Amino acid sequence: MKTKILIITIFSTFSLLSQSFQTHFETGNNLFIQGKYNEAVTNFSKAIKSDTANAQGYYSRGLSYFRLEQDSLAINDFDKAIKLNPSEPSLYYSRGESKRFSGNPSGAHSDYNKAISLDSTFYSAYLGRAYLFQSKSMTHMAWIYFNLAIKYNPNLPATVYFSRGYGYQESNALNQAIDDYNKAIELDSNYTDAYINKGNCLISLNKPNEALGCFNKALKLNPTYALAYYQKGNAQYALKQNKEACLNWKKSLELGAQYANKTIEEFCK
Repeated sequence: MKTKILIITIFSTFSLLSQSFQTHFETGNNLFIQGKYNEAVTNFSKAIKSDTANAQGYYSRGLSYFRLEQDSLAINDFDKAIKLNPSEPSLYYSRGESKRFSGNPSGAHSDYNKAISLDSTFYSAYLGRAYLFQSKSMTHMAWIYFNLAIKYNPNLPATVYFSRGYGYQESNALNQAIDDYNKAIELDSNYTDAYINKGNCLISLNKPNEALGCFNKALKLNPTYALAYYQKGNAQYALKQNKEACLNWKKSLELGAQYANKTIEEFCK
């Protein structure tokens, strides 16, 4: 199942009309929140049947189809909702997300632009842009939109700060990357990859002892994480703890990290 960062599930921007529509819609919404997307589709379809002129029904069913990875059906529903309510930015953003995940980046970008033209503070659309550019390794552009998303909503989830941090790291802006990884950890203390990436930045900054602490925290969270053992070995090697480094590289190899084999052959004779 695909993971969506910020799908809008608050439907207050639309007015509910008939009692029949409202009953089926509320049931569908509750099922959506529970992750029962097939059942949600059934109830949203009943709501649509009772009122075909209400954009809310198509929008909500589209979100359910998106969660079910049925992007063509989702896009079709978002198209119908947009015809009924062309001034609602949520609709363009959601259609853009479906297009992004279905391999239509230009269509996604166009929809994000439309959402932003309707609401210049619509942070989710800026995030969509950021992930598009990040997927193309255009980190200098991704930063712009991560920054705008965070500007308009500083209370974004840890994954957003992690993603921006990764962009900083890829461009060798290591201190900024560490700041974002720290924020991600502050928001989610179990964010294993944030500890790993922060540790990698610290190694690059010649702070292997601090990096070692990060890798130990990652391993406390996930004792079978091969990459954490490998990077812990790198930190120990930088600290001239060669024996300990070799043990951790070998552990990472045992856990499936084939890239560790070359390191072991070179440094663990």
